[in-house]
Amino acid sequence: MMVLHFDGELTLLLLSLAAVCILNLPLLAVMPVRCEVLGKKSSIAMFLVAILLGFYVSGNKVMTTVSSEIAKIDSTGFLMASALTFLIMITLSLRDIPASVQQVMVMCIAGIAVGSCAAINTGKIVEIVLSWIGSILLSASISLLLYPRLRSVFNSLTPLKREAGMRVFMILVLFLLSMASGSSTVATAVSPLSIVTDSKAVLAGVVMVFAFFGVIARYWLFHAIPPRLLDNLDVSAVALVQMSAALSVFLFSLVGMPVSINHAVFASLFVVSYLKDIRILERKVIRNFVRNGLGVPLLSFIAGAVVSAIM
Repeated sequence: MMVLHFDGELTLLLLSLAAVCILNLPLLAVMPVRCEVLGKKSSIAMFLVAILLGFYVSGNKVMTTVSSEIAKIDSTGFLMASALTFLIMITLSLRDIPASVQQVMVMCIAGIAVGSCAAINTGKIVEIVLSWIGSILLSASISLLLYPRLRSVFNSLTPLKREAGMRVFMILVLFLLSMASGSSTVATAVSPLSIVTDSKAVLAGVVMVFAFFGVIARYWLFHAIPPRLLDNLDVSAVALVQMSAALSVFLFSLVGMPVSINHAVFASLFVVSYLKDIRILERKVIRNFVRNGLGVPLLSFIAGAVVSAIM
């Protein structure tokens, strides 16, 4: 187990990880309130419990993949990867460009390994990239298979039962989505911290602190809301989009693959909007999604390689 040499390095690492968590996780906690199925306090409590549960169930496998199976870099390299991930994520967020923590972190680590001439596991990187594609296809396939069945079930219910059933279903879906985030997004973000300690309790504590203050910041400082693309869908369609993405991400995290929830949601949204014959995703949006999906990982790899070579 490697140890950071300076308290300053550890502080910078924690700040970078905190910023990444605050930028990404709390959007999930806002959704139950936005969908009017839970109040703020209940939403925060559910979000934190689900995040922690997902992290404990399969987060360790994702952390192992990111921290030890991609490349053999030292603690300084992981510090650089964490700092670069923070800088790239916040820069893209300011420009309203959606990005995946998983893709940025993985490719930063790979770039740093190349720039410092460290050993790199190309086979594992290929596996991860294929899992990014696979998670998108799986999420879309789940939506395609479940949409007619879900619609049939809810259409057979009385209006009163349908409303109650949809409320319960939406809460369960949002819990599952938060679990998937804990097992993938959170595990990826805190993976550099695993070089400092292998205590799951300590890592879980860090996760809870970051997630809690991230939610507070999103609710009361930034008032951030989920993407408006979902506004044109009814509640059942939104629930299906989120459930498909959550199942896809969680299944891949069980085998240690860090995949993106954002990309899985986009794929499911594309399928559901097509099935409902709703024109939500214009060609420009789809084109930007593909461009960002290819460009952000490449940018992260180049940034990691250049910074590592210079330093």
